[in-house]
Amino acid sequence: MFANPEVWQFPYGRAFDREETRVFLDMQMAEWGECGFGCWVAVHRAERRIIGYLGLSVPMFLPEILPAVEVGWRFDPGYWGQGLATEGARAALREGFTTLGLEEITSVPQADNPPSARVCERLAMTLDRVVSIPANDRRGELEALLSTHSRRLASQQLKQESANMGLAVRLAEGSGFADLGERFGPLLQGCVHRFEPGSGLGRSIRPHGHLRP
Repeated sequence: MFANPEVWQFPYGRAFDREETRVFLDMQMAEWGECGFGCWVAVHRAERRIIGYLGLSVPMFLPEILPAVEVGWRFDPGYWGQGLATEGARAALREGFTTLGLEEITSVPQADNPPSARVCERLAMTLDRVVSIPANDRRGELEALLSTHSRRLASQQLKQESANMGLAVRLAEGSGFADLGERFGPLLQGCVHRFEPGSGLGRSIRPHGHLRP
């Protein structure tokens, strides 16, 4: 999936090579170890195939807003426009506000990426301000839209939406990433082996929709 230029159009405007993909996966696993949360593999429930990733992370690329937690998503272009990013991001927000007890979660889509900005709108996130993401050795400076969501607002929305949006979330001990690793082969197995018993990472969520984190 990462070899598709559209997947990494924002922020790099090109595809990832194998080494960049390896480094990215290593960083994701390290974040789980350091923070106790991170991104999930997104598996289409009906097709039983990996179609992207989504979840929570620390936006180290934007020091001015730290400490903060960001909700983000990245999907195979063949699954864009189906509401999957919104569905998965809602599940991630609930995990952040309930399991992790966060008071606020941000999202920082690029200003020239309207589809992701619209996901933020559908999540009822509030646009705070336009920010500049500093350049690094792989890309130039970027303009982005800083949006926020609060636990208080999320609690009100969940009470209204959970009955009719198919997004009720069950927390299940020991039923997440190891299960995915057994089903989808060596790459995921290499990741999930880091989720050892007692590490605090044996909890996953399963939205009742198209996706299975």
